[in-house]
Amino acid sequence: MDAKNPEACVGAFILNKQGEVLVLQSIKWKGNYTLPAGHIEYSETAEEAVKREVKEETSIEVENINFLTLEQRIQIGSGEFHRDGHFICLNFTCDAITESVRLNNESENYLWIDPTGLLNLKNVDSITRKSAEKFLEIYGSRTEEDVPLGIYEHYKGNRYNVLAIARHSETLGKIVVYKALYKHPEYGENAIFVRPLKMFKETVVIDNRAIPRFRKV
Repeated sequence: MDAKNPEACVGAFILNKQGEVLVLQSIKWKGNYTLPAGHIEYSETAEEAVKREVKEETSIEVENINFLTLEQRIQIGSGEFHRDGHFICLNFTCDAITESVRLNNESENYLWIDPTGLLNLKNVDSITRKSAEKFLEIYGSRTEEDVPLGIYEHYKGNRYNVLAIARHSETLGKIVVYKALYKHPEYGENAIFVRPLKMFKETVVIDNRAIPRFRKV
């Protein structure tokens, strides 16, 4: 394909029954997480291209394909993609009929993640991030709300009581203040910890699935 001409592409914002979206760690995009995506072939509708590309890249079958957003990306000398190109991307939401992922040679890993958590990933390409923002704008607002006070369980099993949301005296950034509900091996009973709000709300990846670092119980 002549890289001097704009290229029509589709991207698939695939949702499973838990409301998680599938992203792929793309070799072409230098290890960044992206939506399953690819070119629209001659005589093929965009919706047909979504089904084909998803099947080729993940082995998943999808249904309920609906337009989400149009994004334009010009990659000239940026090094983000494996070659230069001008991409016109039509992104669609769709539902996963099957969830057993089998990757082709274009990706090195995959991740099911909540759309809000996707925005907290560091290595996400800009079109995927914009698609998540648009999805949340339509189906659920993206907010930076404080975490509610109460009991939370760390993904490793320990529980904590969130006591307050404080602010850093210099940066004014929000900080979570929380107390251990177990005897800490180094700090003993009722140990108090603080963590930036953004870090408290981060996800961790376990078995190709992003889960909250702290889960309210």
